[in-house]
Amino acid sequence: MTIGLGELPLASSHEPSAAMFQPVLDFLERFGNVVGRLLLTLVYIVAVAPVAIFYRVFADCLLTKKAPASTYVPWQSINETLEDARRQD
Repeated sequence: MTIGLGELPLASSHEPSAAMFQPVLDFLERFGNVVGRLLLTLVYIVAVAPVAIFYRVFADCLLTKKAPASTYVPWQSINETLEDARRQD
């Protein structure tokens, strides 16, 4: 039953109350938490764990492998004269 044009209908006795749906809402909230945890676990197993295993197998975090004897690179003389050093190319 409506009062006038553009107004909301009045509440009737046949409409369900919010208290009636509270157990359903509680169940859906718990179900959502479980599904969220399952999805995050799946993402961890599929995406994060393989990267971590790959890194653990191939990385040398404790620097146990022998480093090269030297990292020295001989200097190449490009600017031998003052004019060469002032040049910006």
